[in-house]
Amino acid sequence: MSGNSLFALLFALASAVAPITGVRAADPMPGIDIAVRMNPSGLVLVQATTNAKGEFMLKSLSAGKYWVELGGKYFETAKAKDPDGTWIITLIAAKAPASAQPETYGLKAAANGVPRADLVVPDGHVITYRGTLAR
Repeated sequence: MSGNSLFALLFALASAVAPITGVRAADPMPGIDIAVRMNPSGLVLVQATTNAKGEFMLKSLSAGKYWVELGGKYFETAKAKDPDGTWIITLIAAKAPASAQPETYGLKAAANGVPRADLVVPDGHVITYRGTLAR
């Protein structure tokens, strides 16, 4: 078998097992509903939708425990096409001490199946987060 034939065979095999969605892990996720809920009560404090770049803002979170969850019609469609996808939220503290570093969360399905990530805002700060969502 020639090198070109072997390459064509390997390419065909790789294409056959590749996800049909065509979405790569680092692709931004636009149009996804984001909710921030108090932990443990579940009260919704902030709602946002990711823009075309997968970005969103979480404004004025006081010190405390929260969780961030994903939802909405677009997300349900994306999840149906890629149920094993890894959903990643990166939060950058836009209003916080200069020492604050970006925080990256892999979202895990809660008991109700909704992907969520726990978030703790440090005591003594009210923080606005700028976030991105990718998979």
